[in-house]
Amino acid sequence: MGQLILRNYSLMKVKRNEQYLESLPEKHQKLLSKYKDHLNDLKSCIDKNYEIIKLIIKDVGVMFENVPSSEPIKLISPLPNSTDLEKVQTTLKQFVRDWSEEGSEERKTCYEPIISEILARFPPETITDLEKVQTTLKQFVRDWSEEGSEERKTCYEPIISEILARFPPETM
Repeated sequence: MGQLILRNYSLMKVKRNEQYLESLPEKHQKLLSKYKDHLNDLKSCIDKNYEIIKLIIKDVGVMFENVPSSEPIKLISPLPNSTDLEKVQTTLKQFVRDWSEEGSEERKTCYEPIISEILARFPPETITDLEKVQTTLKQFVRDWSEEGSEERKTCYEPIISEILARFPPETM
């Protein structure tokens, strides 16, 4: 719902600019023909961003669960006001700027000290070890969940049977 409000608010701001442009004398409007094209591009971008935001937040209610939720998501706070919407727009603009070529110097200045500190505290070999542990745990969980039952029967049960045959539980 918030994404629809953001879309409508953004389109309303563009509409205000279009109305102002239309209120100008014809001579001035002709001088600003590229600006009119820019406003049309903005409307297209707003619609595309709306679709992307819908995809991003589609499953946000179950983001950290491994099962889809059948219950609707309840709004915790009241509907956003214009200040909230301005903050979202500013954040999106900053995000785009941060990761564009234009923001590379600022990105280097702001993020490199943080990244350097993280790498100093958690050297790459530690991260690699951590990734190995995470991968092993993920594989273990998958193998012993319902999802891995077929694989477990074909791969692990023969091995476990062989181990139990060679080393019965009373001799272990």
